[in-house]
Amino acid sequence: MVHMITPELLGRTLAAAADPELARVAISRVGEDPRARDALAREDVLAVAVRLLGFSTAAADFLVAHPEEVAVFADVRARTPGELDAELAGDVERLGVEAALRRFRRRAMLRIASRDLGGAPFEDVVAEITAVADVCLARASEDATGLSVIALGKLGGRELNYSSDVDLVFVSAETPGAAQADRSAARLIRLLSEPTAEGVALRVDPTLRPGGRGGALARPLGAMAEYY
Repeated sequence: MVHMITPELLGRTLAAAADPELARVAISRVGEDPRARDALAREDVLAVAVRLLGFSTAAADFLVAHPEEVAVFADVRARTPGELDAELAGDVERLGVEAALRRFRRRAMLRIASRDLGGAPFEDVVAEITAVADVCLARASEDATGLSVIALGKLGGRELNYSSDVDLVFVSAETPGAAQADRSAARLIRLLSEPTAEGVALRVDPTLRPGGRGGALARPLGAMAEYY
C-alpha cells in the first residue's frame, strides 16, 4: 500500500523547517520515487527529514540518488560501535568495500546531522562522527598487513566534526619491506579518499608524518620512536 503525504501534514511540518521552501523543493525531488514517498508519508519520518532537508541540499542530492535511504529517518538514534560495524559489514556484502564505505558514512552522517539539528549535545555528535570514522578506518585497514595506523589531530582527540580531515601516520614492522609498507599505506588512503560517484569515505591527511609531504608514508616503529 502506498501512503500519501497530505497537504495538511506537509504544510504543518514545513512550517518547522529552517528554510521551508528549501525543504519543500527537496521533499518534492526525493518524493518522486514511490519508496521514498511512502516512507515520507509517516509523520515521524517526515518531521525528521524536513528538519534536515530544510538545511542541506547535499542530503537531498544523496536521497534523490538513493531513495531507499529515506528509511534512515525512521530511527536516528546513536549507534554503538558494534552496531556501526555490523551496518558497514552489511553494506560491504551488498556493495563491495569501496562503495560501501562511502554509502555507510553518508547514511551515518544523515542520522547524526538529524539528531544534531534536533538538539543533541555537541559532545555526543562529535563522539559518533569519530566512531563512524573509526569503523571506516578499521575496515579499510583489514588488508594492510604489516602496517599499524595511528590517529592524530581531531580523530586522535575523539572530536571529529562534519568537515574534518583525518590525520594519520603509518607505522610498519621493523623488518625490511619499506616499499611494501608504503604501497599498503597508499592503497588504504586511496580506498578512503579517492573520489567516486559516491564521493569519498574519509579525507585522509598523512602530512603530519616525519618528513611531511616529502617523507615516506610508513616508517618502522623504531624510527618513529626516535623521531618523536
